[in-house]
Amino acid sequence: MIKYFDSFFYPYKNFLDDKKLIKIKYLDKDLFKIKNCTYVIMNPNLLISKDYSKYIISNKKRIISILPINIFKTKDLKNFLIRLNKIGVKNLVIHPYLQEIKNLRQLNTIKDFIKEKNFNIFVTTAIGSKKLYQIKPLEILNMVLDLNIFNKVVASHMGGFKVKELMCLMDQYKNLYADTSFSLPYWKDSSVETDQSFLIKRFNNRVLYASDSPYMKKNFALKCHQYFLKKYNFTNKQKNNLMFDNAKRFFK
Repeated sequence: MIKYFDSFFYPYKNFLDDKKLIKIKYLDKDLFKIKNCTYVIMNPNLLISKDYSKYIISNKKRIISILPINIFKTKDLKNFLIRLNKIGVKNLVIHPYLQEIKNLRQLNTIKDFIKEKNFNIFVTTAIGSKKLYQIKPLEILNMVLDLNIFNKVVASHMGGFKVKELMCLMDQYKNLYADTSFSLPYWKDSSVETDQSFLIKRFNNRVLYASDSPYMKKNFALKCHQYFLKKYNFTNKQKNNLMFDNAKRFFK
């Protein structure tokens, strides 16, 4: 069995239903099989629930990320993040499509707090949806990097089909990482795959394995990665970095 750290994992099949999320019995079955992963929680208010936070945060091998859908409509964003930080949240996910982000005015107002509390920032960079030409995730990623917070920033989904643009950004920003969630299985056997292999080898200490489960089934994602690593002749050290060691260092 390959050793891996899943760095972008949605623990629920119906993760927008507050009533179901609060009850442990509704958790995705995959949740109990993964010892090392980050949970991406779409509704951070659930973390305030006593039963919920006690179960999740008590497991120190699992790390909480938040993706609040209405983050840029929150009136007191700083206080909101302070409350979450007190219960162990250290990762903020920015999803340009779901959050309909076109600028970062509100994030700019709290950049000093984010820097002080050492929040890692994940920006989902898959390119697609019906808003393909209205919302541009890599431009948002560049805006985040230009805030000069200097915290770790992760380009989740590895830039979609704009892998080469992401490589240029990673050359310029040494605090920029990438993860393979969704994109690597999605672009399997396409021309994009060649660029993905080049990026992962070039920045082998800054790319994290991620499944994007349940969008991509956990086992399917693992098989796609094993196929990819063999196809492009990755060394054992490169494989271990991608699948486990980079994430272990990143989240230490």
